[in-house]
Amino acid sequence: LGGMAAADLASRAKSAGARRCDVPGEALRLRCSVCERHLLEVANVPTHCDHCARTLRHPLRTYFEFVADMNFACLSGSGLTGARLCPTCFKDLGGSLPPPGGAANGGGAAALATPTSPPKAGTGTAAAVASPSAAAADASGGPLLKVLGVDIPARAFREVALRRRRQDDDGDAASESQNWVQCDICHQWCHWVCSLYNHAAHVNLAGGEDAPFHCAACCRSRGVARPVALTSTLDLPHTTMSRKMESAVAAALEAKGVEAEPVAVREVAANDERSASKQAMLDRRWSSGQRYPHEFPYRSRCIIGVQKRAGVEVLIFCMYVQEYGATCPAPNTNRLYISYLDSVRYLESSPAGQRTLVYHALMVEYLALARLRGFTHVHVWVEPPKNQQEYIFNCRPAQDRKAMKRDVLYAWYTRMLSSAKEKGVVLRFGSMADEFADITSASQIPMFNGDQWEVTVPDLAKQQQQSARSHKAGGGAAAAAGSSGATRAAAPALP
Repeated sequence: LGGMAAADLASRAKSAGARRCDVPGEALRLRCSVCERHLLEVANVPTHCDHCARTLRHPLRTYFEFVADMNFACLSGSGLTGARLCPTCFKDLGGSLPPPGGAANGGGAAALATPTSPPKAGTGTAAAVASPSAAAADASGGPLLKVLGVDIPARAFREVALRRRRQDDDGDAASESQNWVQCDICHQWCHWVCSLYNHAAHVNLAGGEDAPFHCAACCRSRGVARPVALTSTLDLPHTTMSRKMESAVAAALEAKGVEAEPVAVREVAANDERSASKQAMLDRRWSSGQRYPHEFPYRSRCIIGVQKRAGVEVLIFCMYVQEYGATCPAPNTNRLYISYLDSVRYLESSPAGQRTLVYHALMVEYLALARLRGFTHVHVWVEPPKNQQEYIFNCRPAQDRKAMKRDVLYAWYTRMLSSAKEKGVVLRFGSMADEFADITSASQIPMFNGDQWEVTVPDLAKQQQQSARSHKAGGGAAAAAGSSGATRAAAPALP
């Protein structure tokens, strides 16, 4: 009804000679004057079985999920970080379905065995799964399931319940996206989100709960101002970094003959932080003989890119970086870590499809400025977010939430670094295996706040220390291998 009063609607219908139509009051719903919809729907990311590609949704009640840690991803050689299976595929591949209300394969909480790779031709190895009916056994005796070419212990999967739509609707009704505000001029109703209504700012700055609100349409047609003016990115002060990055984007668009609204770049956060070392790294006696640093100081920065669309500023790019400077102890000295980078498909340009051009220009210019400030290395964790997870931007439109593949993201970063190399900003680039091939101790691997290595290396050190204690308590006796030559997988030794 767009907020029109019932009495007003009845009087207009009567004067127009319209036929009366009785509609139950409970059937009437508001319609947003901006989006012309009652409900703002936030679609869930579709989840699929990684074996049969079946969509995991009703009428299924559960599915089985595996989440790999860093140790598994590296040792498997495939980079697999997770997998999902429908109950049918889980059973066909060799997993045992749990009893009603029970957990699959003992709950899946046990430590993962070392993953196995497919056998090479001519090796005579017969441990890999050859078919769904011939499941191999992991180190603990349980079956191995071959998913996406990798053998995964069945006990590592956990059963996940699928939520029904009616369960999700209960929470959506109370979310901010479903709140409404009425214009005091045209009396039309709008969603908070659609009308860019900031309730907290409106109450605090415009005179309380009863302060008038004017929608964008009335502001344009009647020349009235919003009670609370919208803040602008341009009101934020420039830094040397943001000004140069903004100029780099403008130059890149001009060089390619692209017409677009200017992209405003601002550095919205620059905080000094400290990353405390894990206790396992401090307790260990390293082969170098040096004590591991207790903490690594760094500066955390947040850089954003904004473009105007239909007079409204839209955030299209955001990047969080950690800068470990010259005063930071080794191995983090003069190193950068791009901890989070995310973007959305809202850049408008002619011709279209210039997002990569803009985002590469931003990153190459940032690396060029970091090089001038004395930084020698930059580290990027190339891993797309899993289904139903986001890095920075949340609640994307359904058509923009397709999960990105790792090789696509890797190629994107490779093109960016190749461009930086051509401009003399980057000397060389490669994987961590290439960079740290000649190290003599795991303590030489840089570890950054929130990075996967910050968790994996201390865990391996702790496992090795516990193994050494168990070996010492047992009088140094070692378990003998069976006649088949199979032994229990152990954690990699850390020098």
